[in-house]
Amino acid sequence: MALICVGALQNAGAQSTVGNPAPQDDNELTQLQESFTGALSRLDKPQSDLKTSFVDALDRLLRDESKKGNLEGAAEVKREIDAFGDGSAFVPENFLARATSNVQLEKLRSTFLAQRSKIDEANALTLGNLADTYRQRLLKIEQEQTRQGNLDLALAARKERERNLNDPRFPKATDEKKIDGAFEGRLIFAGKGEFEIRLNGDQLRIRNEADNRAQYLEGESQPETIKPGDIVVIRMRSFFVFRAFVCGIEAEDGSLAVPFRAEDYRMLDDSHDVARMEASDILKLPGRPTSDGADSSQVPAWTRRDLSEPIRQKSEWVRMGSGDEWFRCAVVVRDDMFVKIAK
Repeated sequence: MALICVGALQNAGAQSTVGNPAPQDDNELTQLQESFTGALSRLDKPQSDLKTSFVDALDRLLRDESKKGNLEGAAEVKREIDAFGDGSAFVPENFLARATSNVQLEKLRSTFLAQRSKIDEANALTLGNLADTYRQRLLKIEQEQTRQGNLDLALAARKERERNLNDPRFPKATDEKKIDGAFEGRLIFAGKGEFEIRLNGDQLRIRNEADNRAQYLEGESQPETIKPGDIVVIRMRSFFVFRAFVCGIEAEDGSLAVPFRAEDYRMLDDSHDVARMEASDILKLPGRPTSDGADSSQVPAWTRRDLSEPIRQKSEWVRMGSGDEWFRCAVVVRDDMFVKIAK
C-alpha cells in the first residue's frame, strides 16, 4: 500500500522533457490534493472494515443475549453499540474504561484492539511517507509557480503545505528533520539525442544549453534536495551511432560533488517498476551500461563547462544501447559516492 500510494502522488501533475517543456497544468494543485485525499481514503479502508466487523459481531452478540433472556447481558452489549457508534474519535483508554462483566463482549473488545493495533502500526510508516511525498510535491509546485510568476497558485500551494505540516494526524515532516547527508545540488549532464531525468519518481525540469539542441545535450537541472538513498533514473534514446552520456551532481554551495561512474549505473527494462522498488532492489540488479568514451564531438560539451575537478575527472561516459529505442538506467545515490571539495 505504501508504494502504491506514494507512487500515485509522484506521478500526479505535469511533467516535461528536454527541449520541449510541457506547460504547467493550472489544475496541478487540485489534482495533487485529490490524489492525496484518495490515497488517505485507501489507508482508512482497513480501519473502516474492522469497525464494520466489530459492530456486526456486537449485533450478533446482542441477538444471542436477547434470545437467552439475559437482560443484563443484552443491556451491556447495547450500551457498547451506542458508545462505539456515538461519532466521537476512537480512544483506546475510553474503550477499555467501559466496565463489563460479559465475557463474550470482553473477548470481542480484546480482538478488536489487537487487530486495530496491527493496522495502526502498518499505517504509521505509510502515512509518514505519504505525507512527506505530498509536502515535497507541494513545495515543487510553490517554487515552480513562483519562478513562472503565478504567485496566487504558489501561495495556495504553500498554504496547503503549511496546513498539512500542522495536521496532527501526520508524523513529523521529513523536511522538518535534519536529514544526514542531505544537500542542495544540481544534476549536470552531457550527451546526444533525447534525454530525461527523474529524481525519486519526479521528472526534473532541465535546461539544454547545447548549441545544436536537436542533436546534443548539455545542461543541468534546477536545484534539488539530494540525499543518500535517492534514486536517479535516466531515460535516453538517440538516432546516432554515438549515444554516450555523462552525468553527476554538484552541491549549490560548491562543497560537494557526486560523480556518476559506470559501476554506479543499473540497467532497467520494462519489467522494472521503479515506483515499487526500494534502493536495495535496484542495487541488486546485475545489468550495467557499457563503459565507453564519447565521440570527439561530445567531449567539448563536458570539458568546457565550469565543473569541479571531481565531476570533471571522475564522472564516466556510458552507453545504454544502439538504435532509436528508449533505454533506462538508475543510480542510487550513496554517501560513499560523495567527494568533498576543498575550498
